[in-house]
Amino acid sequence: MAVLPTKDPEVFRLIYKGDMSWNVVVTLLDENNNVKFEREVKDSDSFLMPLNLGGESSGTFTVKISTPAYDIQKQFEYITYEDRAAELISIKYQVDRNAVSVEASKGLRKDLVVYIYNESGDQLILDTVPASESTFYRVYNLKGAPARELDVHAVMSGKTLRRERFTF
Repeated sequence: MAVLPTKDPEVFRLIYKGDMSWNVVVTLLDENNNVKFEREVKDSDSFLMPLNLGGESSGTFTVKISTPAYDIQKQFEYITYEDRAAELISIKYQVDRNAVSVEASKGLRKDLVVYIYNESGDQLILDTVPASESTFYRVYNLKGAPARELDVHAVMSGKTLRRERFTF
């Protein structure tokens, strides 16, 4: 049995080759041993099955193959696109310009939303950076903004990837 990545980072390929034909039960478990799905493959000694983890959180997953004669299992790591994208994003406060810069070192395949709040929780800036193959660099000028502190959020698919607080 092998679990291999595909071009789509949310989909893995399960390859199974047994020694004889069986009714095989395939179970996918998350790191807390919660069953994510279970399927039976009837009368087979080999098969290829996609494992779509879209919508799951990053973590260690286990594929368990059960036959009448044996059980085997294989662990693998899944990292969501958002968790990988978080590594690409940086947020900095530019003291000399009274500005915040947000940048990504690689293109992002999903939209990024930037929120900037002051210490009272008032939203000062809301900006959507569209998905693109290109890197991006944005500067948000805050001269004259009613703030002594800033709370900056970079959000993708509803998940906060980066959050920085600045006091000036």
